[in-house]
Amino acid sequence: MAKVISFQSRKGGTGKTTSAVTFAQIVASKGYKVLLVDADEQANTTRRFTDTCKKDFKQIFSILKENGISHPLQSLTEQLKDDKYTSGTYDVLIDPASIHRCCFETNHENLYLCPANEELIKADQMVLLDTRSPQQTRFSRAFKMVANEFDYIVIDNAPSANMTIINSLFASDLVIITLKAGGDELDGLRKTLADISEINQNFGVNINFKILMTMMHRQKRNIELLEREALEAMFPDRLFKTMISYQDAAVAKSSVENRSLLDKKSNVLNDYKAFVDEFLKGGAD
Repeated sequence: MAKVISFQSRKGGTGKTTSAVTFAQIVASKGYKVLLVDADEQANTTRRFTDTCKKDFKQIFSILKENGISHPLQSLTEQLKDDKYTSGTYDVLIDPASIHRCCFETNHENLYLCPANEELIKADQMVLLDTRSPQQTRFSRAFKMVANEFDYIVIDNAPSANMTIINSLFASDLVIITLKAGGDELDGLRKTLADISEINQNFGVNINFKILMTMMHRQKRNIELLEREALEAMFPDRLFKTMISYQDAAVAKSSVENRSLLDKKSNVLNDYKAFVDEFLKGGAD
């Protein structure tokens, strides 16, 4: 029976997508079968598994310069379209039974993807307009249909609060809140906790959550140590011991080149491996 793990933060730039993707890839590399669900209309997770970054942009720029004057939007669409995935998260929200045709193999063994595309931005309104069935249980129903096919279902959420996010949180056995080190980021934690609390109260559930500190400087700064101490006092049983280090070059390069962090050794990869080990040894409780 698959365990559903959501990565969420109402604050952007906390390493949420990198954490979700790397977590899913490492867990899959250990022999677990994983479904990675992209629930963010920006589709950053999905792009990690497409050929977009392999395009010849020098050629694209030349074509846009020559042919993009009269119809710039049409030209951009033609050059940047990627038809690799024909269905995904939007379809699951509209019709949970479509989940079986929305799970695609990736080039990582044991890892499957339910992709996002531009249509996902319309899902919120479509779900709200559809009063024939409960609005917050679309993902829950879909995941139950494939629960015996996967060990873990990992969701990368958008940094927002809408029906897609409500469905994700409602369906989750555990919500991992990514928190970038630094005092200004605490408001994102507050908003995420408020979202979880509201869903618990409105729907009579008890969503479990834990906090993963990300982008910690290798030489811990005083403000980061004070923040860690405060979080340990407030959330003694909900804070992962593992902290993800700040290594912008490795993370940025993997994103730009459409590559996995697993492709090259780095300190940040070692941190994610330690995080997965902590999770598998009981950090999900």
